[in-house]
Amino acid sequence: SLLARCSPMQIYSYIDEATGLLRAGAMDPFHEVKALACETMIAFCHNHTEMLLHFAEPLGRSLTSCLTHNHARIRIAALRALTAILWCGVWKHNHEVIQMLMAWQDPNKASIKAFYEPVTNVNYMSTLSFDRHPAVRRFWFETLAYWLLRVPDKVDHEPYIFPYLLSGLCDENEDIALEVFWLIERCGELYETEKEEDLRKTKQYGFDYGWTYGGRGCIPFPLQATWAGGRGIGHVRRSAAQGPDFMGAKELGEHSLRDSLAATGAAQDLGEE
Repeated sequence: SLLARCSPMQIYSYIDEATGLLRAGAMDPFHEVKALACETMIAFCHNHTEMLLHFAEPLGRSLTSCLTHNHARIRIAALRALTAILWCGVWKHNHEVIQMLMAWQDPNKASIKAFYEPVTNVNYMSTLSFDRHPAVRRFWFETLAYWLLRVPDKVDHEPYIFPYLLSGLCDENEDIALEVFWLIERCGELYETEKEEDLRKTKQYGFDYGWTYGGRGCIPFPLQATWAGGRGIGHVRRSAAQGPDFMGAKELGEHSLRDSLAATGAAQDLGEE
């Protein structure tokens, strides 16, 4: 209420005190105060994005108690506030917020406190990926996809975020797992749009990707837009790389032979007899 009554000039003059009020509210033990602080932080970040560049990390750290709160709505409100904070620290402090969420620590650095007593770091990303409430898990994976699709400096965070988004494919709730699958498809469509020129050259010249080991590797489930909804897979489509030298036809034949032998349970004749 105090921040809502302040004029923009007053906010600019007392930006340290304003962010301190928001951080104190987010760390308050009462859940209603936490919920109000998260909503106020969202509006504050959207209205004063340019002024909060160097306050992104402190604001993000103040939300850690909300991310582990017993109430699901508080955890969801904290995720919404995190998204608003990431728009404030673009290309500057966002990587520090992401590393804090995943408990990343530089192996060449140690805090002074660690020399005298044990220090515990919580991986909040892992905690949210296996949250006990399905609504929180669904919103968490949607938030990860939003960061990968909309945040301007997403290229700096992809190596950290994608493993947690991929873990959603193994969610115990089949609806959430299916939604994560299509969110990953959407991320792939954005990648094809941004890297259209490079991908066009690769396809036109028939180069095999490095992970295929010269065309000998196949694409496993759940790629190739195949989804089983979390149940057992009856069969997996396999295809070898098709390069300009047409060497993929031999590999495709070997794959077909292996699949037919696996289906019938027969042993392959290796010419011993």
